[in-house]
Amino acid sequence: MEVMIDILKASLNGEAPCIEVSVDWPRLFDEARLHGVVTLLYDAILRLPSELQPKGDDALSWALSAERTRHHYARQAEVLRCLALRAKSAGLPMLLLKGMELSRLYPVPDSRACGDIDVYFFDRYEEGNALLGDAGAALDGKHSEVMVDGVMVENHKTLLDQLLRRQREAERYIASTLPLATQDTEGLYHLAPMGAMVYLLMHTVGHLTAKYKMPLRNMLDWGLFLDTHRS
Repeated sequence: MEVMIDILKASLNGEAPCIEVSVDWPRLFDEARLHGVVTLLYDAILRLPSELQPKGDDALSWALSAERTRHHYARQAEVLRCLALRAKSAGLPMLLLKGMELSRLYPVPDSRACGDIDVYFFDRYEEGNALLGDAGAALDGKHSEVMVDGVMVENHKTLLDQLLRRQREAERYIASTLPLATQDTEGLYHLAPMGAMVYLLMHTVGHLTAKYKMPLRNMLDWGLFLDTHRS
């Protein structure tokens, strides 16, 4: 774990990692996959002297995994760009959430692996579904999943789960910050810092109370968010 953290630091700082021990590359690769940081690590590994980099099949595993992450991100970014332009043209506000939103905090956004595209159309959920071209399959009353050009898009009916009082209170607070959300040149809306902080906090709590531990990727999200908005 210590080696992984050292390499991640170097990656985020755009530096070559300082490795003073022999690295078990297959083991590190498996750990990196569990934490969703393979591509982030690979960015820094490529800055190592060639004699210190993984070789043979190990090198191929790292390279292919990083390439898949970047290819998937590129597809997501293109789908998101097209959806944002359609929403803007229709006068429909579309708020970006979770992974794709957090990737904007990273020095190299496509190094941050993302699962789905998560969006929120404010109080216009059904119109959002219509824009996505499919009514979607409602899941637990919170969002609909729709495939758009081979990319999964989740249209959230609510920002958070509504089962617990703290979630409902957090939802009301985040909703109160929506008038402060900013719109970029492509039409996407982004939460104001305080609303985004509460949203990220509640999302993190969800990971901590789940059956699995919070991966390093989510810890990095927090660190980069606080660094970006520390003023």
